[in-house]
Amino acid sequence: MAPHLTPMSVRDVASQAGVKPGTIRQWRFRGYITPIGGTSRYPLFDTAAVLAVCGRHGCTRPLCTAAAAEGDARRNVITAMFNPPAVNAA
Repeated sequence: MAPHLTPMSVRDVASQAGVKPGTIRQWRFRGYITPIGGTSRYPLFDTAAVLAVCGRHGCTRPLCTAAAAEGDARRNVITAMFNPPAVNAA
């Protein structure tokens, strides 16, 4: 299970994920991640969410792959809740 860490700045979360701060800014611009606090100039990010995005983009670090797997499992559960399987009426 991936850890749920405290919100961090762009520089700090980039260091945790092993990417450059510009990568975090691009992921925000593309809508992969959204800030959970701070200001528009100095946003704070959920570290677990950033690590999950990093893991989905090919990072093989154990922390990133664990976060990605946990996020995918959670998404599958939510999808199943709102899209129940069709019942075949025969």
